[in-house]
Amino acid sequence: MNRHYTVIRTADAWRIRGIGADGPNQFLERVNLRGLAEGSLRTYAFDLVVALNWMCDRSKTIENLRRQDLYDFVRDQQQGARAVTINRRLRFFHRYLAQAKPDEFAPRDFIRSRRRRTQSLPYMKEPRLVKLPLTDRGFGDRRKVTCSIIPVAILQME
Repeated sequence: MNRHYTVIRTADAWRIRGIGADGPNQFLERVNLRGLAEGSLRTYAFDLVVALNWMCDRSKTIENLRRQDLYDFVRDQQQGARAVTINRRLRFFHRYLAQAKPDEFAPRDFIRSRRRRTQSLPYMKEPRLVKLPLTDRGFGDRRKVTCSIIPVAILQME
């Protein structure tokens, strides 16, 4: 993968260096106003660089990027990133696109909320451990609860 964009640290913020990086840098400045932790701002800058480099590698621009291309982005990210990382990158990339091109990438249609699941955005579930009670006695007293821990791996594309 060619590095068209890179992340640099300036005195007051994380910035993106590359041709046409004014739009992404303005977006990062708005994110910076939220007062997030330094590590979060750095992570978001690198996530945006990954997405921008992906667009450049596929000769995509903001103008010709479509919703279907985000599925290709997720598919390409699955080769080396964890599900949590892919989801974070996709959400942040989508926020940037919604600001740059609100007609095509409206947040209400695309981002999966915790209360209501939409079918338009793929997401991946992390493998996790599920605790199942062996008996129903003892739930009032934590010392008496007996559980069995079962590893469960789930990959779900909706």
